[in-house]
Amino acid sequence: MKEIGMSEEEVREFLSKPLIARIATVGKDLMPNVHPVWFLYDGEFVYVSTAKFSAKARNVKRNPKVAIVIDVSEKTGNKGVIIRGNAEIVENEELAKRILLKYLSPQDPEFQQLLQIPRVVIKIKPQSVYSWDSSKMFKRT
Repeated sequence: MKEIGMSEEEVREFLSKPLIARIATVGKDLMPNVHPVWFLYDGEFVYVSTAKFSAKARNVKRNPKVAIVIDVSEKTGNKGVIIRGNAEIVENEELAKRILLKYLSPQDPEFQQLLQIPRVVIKIKPQSVYSWDSSKMFKRT
């Protein structure tokens, strides 16, 4: 079977795209809690912007164990990255704004509305990274 994992460079390029991620946190009832989120990856950490009083923020404060998946499904194959690690809440308005700018223009009305909500950043330190690009299984002609 062919190796379908992505190289570090391929992972970095893939995560630079404005894709929707899904973050899993541990809820108060110890059950997984999964939310779609916007994110930023700097090659070392994954950052997720969220409302200061969101369930995601409360869950991370209680239990720092998280997982995040970013994936796409295309006709030519599936591609994605799963990151598991520990998270912490950081108050950094500039970083929260950078995450929003990955997905929105400052001229978008939603951008200004989101800036009005008190925000925090979930900073994820990866402990394991798993990637795949199933298109690598198919012979290119």
